[in-house]
Amino acid sequence: MAMDANFFVADVMMAGFDAPAAVRVDAFGEDAGMDAAVDGPVRCMPDALRCRDLLTAERCALTGDAWLALACTNGCADNACAPSVLSSGWSKHQFELQNVAVPVAANYIVAEDGLSATQTRKSLPAAYLYEQAFEAVEITGRMSVQTADDDDLIGFVFGWQDPQNFYLFDWKKATQASDCGEAKVGPALKVAKAQGAIDQCADFWESTGTAKVKPLATMSTSVQGWKNNTTYDFRLLFRPGNIRIEIKEAGVAVATLVSNDNTFMRGKFGFYSYLQPGVHYQLVRVQPTQR
Repeated sequence: MAMDANFFVADVMMAGFDAPAAVRVDAFGEDAGMDAAVDGPVRCMPDALRCRDLLTAERCALTGDAWLALACTNGCADNACAPSVLSSGWSKHQFELQNVAVPVAANYIVAEDGLSATQTRKSLPAAYLYEQAFEAVEITGRMSVQTADDDDLIGFVFGWQDPQNFYLFDWKKATQASDCGEAKVGPALKVAKAQGAIDQCADFWESTGTAKVKPLATMSTSVQGWKNNTTYDFRLLFRPGNIRIEIKEAGVAVATLVSNDNTFMRGKFGFYSYLQPGVHYQLVRVQPTQR
């Protein structure tokens, strides 16, 4: 897209790097001063998406005077980041629990085209993480349980700092009590914040929370559990102090959770499961969003 003689703001969000301040850039690409006020006519359609180049997606700010940019994990095409390749730049973190007799590690198998991954085992909790941190992003994708076995926990993590500090979205198919506590049916949004290892089964199982993993003040449109062999579209809006998670089945809302928690302002994203085999994730996209 050609630039006019006026100034525009490029608020560059590079995945994996600290976000720089907004920089005013003129038609020749020169820095015009970081403290200058933005004025003049609207330069883009608010909330519109475009590819700035083959590697960068941009979203127009709601004020219409700035493009918010993000480096795409798999390139940019058709005005949006392409789906992420899950075989490159991703790694598994396996949680080790002290009170489990026979520990089983998670096993993620990535499809040949790299656009989907399946966790195949009834395993201890694990996160399959993208190795770059994000801030002010919209992450979308699909998830399903491709088996009729079991009724346990699926979901994803985000804002991941390390194995002791992160946000967790988990979803239980049916209420179940055990020696680890009670995991209630339905979706939940939690925050993990611990000084030491999160290594008790109750930390990941008990819906009312523990000293290390606590439920957030949330609102959900539903408390229903997930269904076998059913594809769900998920959408995560992760902005500093503004979290929104939407789950849909065939375009119909199944669950919506919101929170203004600001414990973590940026961090990594990854898939999550606990004791649930056959969890399939696919077509994951990361896009810039409004701050």
